[in-house]
Amino acid sequence: MGKDWTIDAVNTRLKAAKARVAVVQRGNSLNLRATLPLKPGLKGKAKQQYISLGYHANVPGLQRAEAEAKVVSGLLVTGEFDWNRYLKKVKTYSQIWIEKFREDYICKHGESDRAKFNYENNFNFAFKRIGDNLTCDELLKVAVSFPANSSRRARAVASLTALAEFAKIECNISPYRGSYGNRKVKERYIPSDEEIEDKHQLFINSQWLTAYELMAVYGLRNHEVFFCEVEDIEKYTLKVTTGKTGPRRVYPLNIHWITKWGIFEHFKIPASAKSQSHRENGNKINHAFKKRNVGFVPYSLRHAYAIRAHNKYRISIAIASAWLGHSPSTHLNIYQRWISQNEHEEAFESLVLSK
Repeated sequence: MGKDWTIDAVNTRLKAAKARVAVVQRGNSLNLRATLPLKPGLKGKAKQQYISLGYHANVPGLQRAEAEAKVVSGLLVTGEFDWNRYLKKVKTYSQIWIEKFREDYICKHGESDRAKFNYENNFNFAFKRIGDNLTCDELLKVAVSFPANSSRRARAVASLTALAEFAKIECNISPYRGSYGNRKVKERYIPSDEEIEDKHQLFINSQWLTAYELMAVYGLRNHEVFFCEVEDIEKYTLKVTTGKTGPRRVYPLNIHWITKWGIFEHFKIPASAKSQSHRENGNKINHAFKKRNVGFVPYSLRHAYAIRAHNKYRISIAIASAWLGHSPSTHLNIYQRWISQNEHEEAFESLVLSK
């Protein structure tokens, strides 16, 4: 730190200035120690207490701590010290860096619904578990708090690694990522069109009927059901107004379901969660499926739509991926298994039938 910027050196200067406040280190963070009035809501005489600054124990942190100590000392002398000033102002060291990270992220990606969703879904869900101190041990502790070999563990490791690099903390979290990958997606059960029709009856006379139909016919993500509207009733197109990948137009596949089920005759979107959280909205649909013992998760309807687009309707990957709201590379990574399998079967059947 340098001889002029140690806790002892700072406190020596404060004592010489007759300040009534000292700087102390607690863990990896700096605090102020002084005889202070009790916090709001408490009764009694002033006593020695700590003010958490959220500054790291390094040179910049000590510089800020010394300046803040002088401010507090002056307020105590004039009788103007007010806990509310510090209870509102004080942030932990980790909060300071997380806010800086978010500001940098928004600066690069904008404040669109998609950017906000991606930040909450890919970063903040893990950042919420970080304690006051931003250290390698703390980041590792947060990483392993998520189930091993799960998508949440993999996303947490990625987000925590990004934060560590941003805050210039040397920490290798990658070994704790686990073995989660696209192969996990490939193991998901995909219902046939016949099964989708059969399970439709489970939702008749339910507020979730339209949700089931829209996911089956338009390949929507769970949360997108709550944020879509009819765009062109004659062409049966809908518009997703907000969501993970922003607004887009969506098209039906298996158009006969629209007339068979009378979708636009009873078109009614269920009420979204009060928090407007995409995750919370999606979980509402997951719960509706579990309650009815459907036999597959809602997202399987989206996968069935994607596979149907290629195998049954011969829609190009570029077009299908746009309808689904993701990139062609993502489309291939997720659905390559079924696309290839279908092509192999057709090639073989063509060879056999030609003889």
